[in-house]
Parts: sequence; C-alpha cells; structure tokens
Amino acid sequence: MELNDLRVMHTEPIHLLIIDESLGDYHHEHPKPTSVPGEYVFTFTPRNPRNPGAYRVFADIVPIASKVQEYAVCDLPSETKGEPLKDRTETVESQVGKLGFFLQWNTPTPKIRSKDPIVASLTIVEDSTPFNKLEPVMGAYAHIVGFYEDRQTVLHIHPEGEEPQSADERGGPSFGFRFYAPKPGFIRLYVQVQIDGKQVFAPFGTLVAE
Repeated sequence: MELNDLRVMHTEPIHLLIIDESLGDYHHEHPKPTSVPGEYVFTFTPRNPRNPGAYRVFADIVPIASKVQEYAVCDLPSETKGEPLKDRTETVESQVGKLGFFLQWNTPTPKIRSKDPIVASLTIVEDSTPFNKLEPVMGAYAHIVGFYEDRQTVLHIHPEGEEPQSADERGGPSFGFRFYAPKPGFIRLYVQVQIDGKQVFAPFGTLVAE
C-alpha cells in the first residue's frame, strides 16, 4: 500500500503506536517512504535497551477507498524476555516533571463499563497553576492512546473542540474527549502533549468492567 492510497489523518498518513510487554514504554512514530514503492522506514530506541523484550506495533491507517480506520499489527521480536505488566492500579492522576495531569471520568456509575460510551475530561497544571501553553502536536493539542493488557486492542482518541490552525496557537488547561472501550480489561492510557518542542507522555491506569 502506498501513501497516496491512505488518507492523511492528523498531519500523517501512518501513525505507528508501539508498546512493550510491560505497557510501560510507549512510542508514537511516523514512517517515511523509501525509494521502493510501498516500503517505509522508521526508528525508535527502547527505553530499556538491556532487556527490551518484544514490542508490538499498531499501524493506524485510513485507506482512501474505505475511509475506515484500520490497525495493521506486527511484532518486533527480541532475543530477551521483556518485563511483564506488574502494576494494574487504577489512576486518574499523573505527574511528569512539574506537570500534573488530572483525568475525570463522567460516568453514571463508579465503574467504567465496556461498550458504554462516556465523556471524559483532562486538566493539566504546572505547580498547581492551570497550564495553557500546550503546543499543537499532529494537528491537535493532545493525543490519547490506550493499550489493553493483552496487547490485542488499541484505542486512539483526540480531544473534542476546535483544533489548532497554526503552530503559534496554544491550548489548555482542560479539554474533553469521548471514550469507548470495546471490551473489559485493564488499559494503560497515555496522554501525549507537546511543550517547548518536546513530547510529554502521561500514563494512567484504567480498569474497564463488563
């Protein structure tokens, strides 16, 4: 499949969502075409190079012919066994440096249930002060990606509301998004933002009930 067969979604025709066995090392990459039609290259560096284990790659694409979002999946093998998922704690707060990320689930019941669409909101603060300097990243102020514990299913969500129209615009401190879990299970959720030209990833733990 060539790039001109794919719809550009959030500034890129292919989004690679890459995760390790522990769900603790997430990478978001965009492959580039080579001189060979249909061939693309990308690089990433595991954050645990001594014992990285196998990584799973979800290629998020939308063919022009179908206009339907699809995920092509493959595994990057390793000679070493990676760390398993150890922490299944549900969390709605995440601290990355001076930034605090606060997630709120607007559910009628205490539990998030599968196949039940809900609205969620996220607020970002810096030293307890609302942070409104989020830079555009891939045509949005944030990207939310979730991986199920079995690494068979991935979620890729974008905030609601107006998207930035130029690189000079800034967003925050809060935004909402719609969340839909197709099945029960534990999800490691990552919120990706950009600040001062650097990518920031805030992890959360979410348990979805039947």
